[in-house]
Amino acid sequence: GGLTLIAEDRTEQLQLSGIALDAYSRFCCHYAAQCRQHFHVWMSPNQREAVEWFELEFTNLRSAYRSAVGLGRLDDAATIAVRAVVVAALSFSVEPVDWCAELLRTEGAVGLDELHLLYAGASHSSFLGSNLEEAVVLGRRGLELALTSDRMDAHTCAALVGLQVGLVFSGRVDE
Repeated sequence: GGLTLIAEDRTEQLQLSGIALDAYSRFCCHYAAQCRQHFHVWMSPNQREAVEWFELEFTNLRSAYRSAVGLGRLDDAATIAVRAVVVAALSFSVEPVDWCAELLRTEGAVGLDELHLLYAGASHSSFLGSNLEEAVVLGRRGLELALTSDRMDAHTCAALVGLQVGLVFSGRVDE
């Protein structure tokens, strides 16, 4: 969308004027808030509306995610990743799966409020039919964290689809 074009066209000018960090920070914060809002829509009967928004704004979500990681705003990056991974599964986009896995490898991941959702989101690699064992391990870790931190909610259940698919694809439906 338009925000990406503005960001690309104005990057050099913003850096020269000294306000780039603030502008990118606001950009990340805006899209993290939009992800939260549209995820609530996704969890409602208006799910198609949210999917359409995520598809329309995906380029901006990618830019906001990358900017958030680059600025060390891991909470914003996680907010974007863990919501996009669930909605994007319906669009057959696997990039947010990589975002979740990438955030799990950062030093600050352990302290994130949505760590359980990052594990669950990374388990969506099972949709690709590869690394099924890793997907199951990641999903189980997300489930364990959700249960021990009393965070088993509708979002967590939706995010754990990756674990379920991994178990089915690996022939372990009884687990």
